[in-house]
Amino acid sequence: MNMLEIQENFELGTTFCDMKIKELQTIQKLASNDARLTYFRKCSQINDTVRSSCDFYQRYMLTDVYWRGRFLSPSATP
Repeated sequence: MNMLEIQENFELGTTFCDMKIKELQTIQKLASNDARLTYFRKCSQINDTVRSSCDFYQRYMLTDVYWRGRFLSPSATP
């Protein structure tokens, strides 16, 4: 699975959680502090955090420039 597929899966997960929240609020008329709504909100937040971490990993941590700038002194860079 490549990074694009992973990002698409995260987006689908977030969309699913958001749709489920709207469904529970409109169809079942749940109060905003209901545990089911809280569960899907937290799932959506975790999904977004993991997606951001994967994006950071792909854009920065896989590059030599990031590691050189982070751990080598300026005089040691080629």
